[in-house]
Amino acid sequence: MSVTDEESSWTVSAFQGGTLVLEKLDDSDVEPRHLPRASRMEMIRVRGMSARGDLAALQQLDRLPGYEQPTSRSPSRQMPVDWGSVQLGEAC
Repeated sequence: MSVTDEESSWTVSAFQGGTLVLEKLDDSDVEPRHLPRASRMEMIRVRGMSARGDLAALQQLDRLPGYEQPTSRSPSRQMPVDWGSVQLGEAC
């Protein structure tokens, strides 16, 4: 699942393995950042930041450079989160 702020073109992508990726798809000079092992609640919270266009809050997150590198125990391709199963009342 990805959420893009139309005004700034920042995108937050959430994956089932718990990785959140923050990237600016239209600017290759801006390095993507990721948050590994994010809980479901953290995914909802960060997705909400992006949906509100709260870039200051997104930039304050403790992120790592680039995309998360798969380990030998994790699949090489992560699957997107099924947000249809997320209860919106669970949001922070």
